[in-house]
Amino acid sequence: MNTMLKVLFFALFLVPACGGMYKEEPVQPSQPPAKTENCRTYPRPSKDSITVRVWIDSRNYLSESRVLSALNSYWNEVGFHVVKASSPKQANFGLLYMSTSCNVPVDIGRLNYNEWADLDSIMINYACFDKIPGYLEKLPSALSNALGRLMGIEGYQSFCSNGIMTHNIMKMMVDSPPVKLSDGDKREFYKRTHYYKSTEYETICKPEVVWEKGSYVPNEYKKHTFWASPSLSQLPVAEYLNKYFGLFGRSFVQVLDKDMADFALYDWGEEYKGCSPTAIAYKEDREVFFKYGECIGAGDNLKDATVVVHEVAHLFGMKHVPEWCGNSIMNAQVNPGSSFTATDVQAWMHREATPLDTQVMQVEKNKLQLTFVPLNLVRR
Repeated sequence: MNTMLKVLFFALFLVPACGGMYKEEPVQPSQPPAKTENCRTYPRPSKDSITVRVWIDSRNYLSESRVLSALNSYWNEVGFHVVKASSPKQANFGLLYMSTSCNVPVDIGRLNYNEWADLDSIMINYACFDKIPGYLEKLPSALSNALGRLMGIEGYQSFCSNGIMTHNIMKMMVDSPPVKLSDGDKREFYKRTHYYKSTEYETICKPEVVWEKGSYVPNEYKKHTFWASPSLSQLPVAEYLNKYFGLFGRSFVQVLDKDMADFALYDWGEEYKGCSPTAIAYKEDREVFFKYGECIGAGDNLKDATVVVHEVAHLFGMKHVPEWCGNSIMNAQVNPGSSFTATDVQAWMHREATPLDTQVMQVEKNKLQLTFVPLNLVRR
């Protein structure tokens, strides 16, 4: 993956951004509410209606009316409208056509247009028109999923909600996409980080939760090796990983030769200020970067363990779990916990194949007695 596209796909702990990509300057409230015990305050997009502009590729593989109708078919319900821009310079995002092997029917990326600007864009793979059953019928939900990602909505697994922001929608791997936004889609829309006029503060309070350990029976046991930079070696990383991932039949050994390791852990040093992000995982490169000293390694052992385990879990294909979906190590915000939870087990069972762990078996549903379900996908 090249460096430009790499930025679009990393997994990290997020602190809500304070800016937006809409042309109008966001207006922040002067002061956030006072802090309250067991409460967190976040800047959120206001619920005002908003209109954004799309520059559409001039090649007419699909009519502009079909494209605009598809882009407005879901988010229009919450006051988000898309209109045509007359040029890339006037657009908030672009829509382009591509032709590849059809592994990715719809994708997102960045267009460098005549060397003057980078334009976030949605790509439609017209090579898939005749190769994916119901391609055009699925296109509105796939484009809306891609548009949601340009808004800064990360998406979630299908076990959380039957919505358009589930990970398989953009891949057109869902036979019957939902016909409207789910409650999960709407929750994530009002947490988006791009395309809004103004923000308002939202305070979320929740009682202390009982940390429920997940239950799982692995069908195999694997050993993995890792390398850690000298500063990170001051943390008991192997102890953290073995304690948590033992649930899934995985064990870890630290090695001194980086070239002999399955994955590597690095310290960012002074490259970034503050703790946004605290850590970041690059799945394809099998690398994790941590902000050591300021954000982890400051004496909070439970937080350190959670951050390390969360990021390494991304290398195994586990994705973020929204807080409304369940209490989880894989919540996007740092959520210190002593073990993987029942919700994390669901995230493990729905993980995607990565270079670190390519043996994830995809189970076809609705095959009734003909489906062989691997033991590692059976929750006990």
